[in-house]
Amino acid sequence: MEDVSRAGLPDGRTPSFDVRSWLAGLGHYPLDAVRYVTESERAGRRTVTYDCAGSVARVRMSPVGGGAPAWELVAELPDLADRVVLPGGTRFVWRAPRGTHA
Repeated sequence: MEDVSRAGLPDGRTPSFDVRSWLAGLGHYPLDAVRYVTESERAGRRTVTYDCAGSVARVRMSPVGGGAPAWELVAELPDLADRVVLPGGTRFVWRAPRGTHA
């Protein structure tokens, strides 16, 4: 588990987190094989489903209580799970940028 909840960029810009790249790295998938499928939100918690080269992966996002605002993301792939905690101001990239085929 990686906790970067207090991390920020030295120049003050908002950090971003590419969820597809994270899943690709965890599962050793090519980035273009990680495709957004659907998402749902309930009680402030988001679940996003991906097709990773034919396997289903889910990412669950929920707020972390306590000190500084933060988000906990839990990735569930067929044979593994991972967790990361990110600063509350993080901009999340859930899908491939528009105009690409990835």
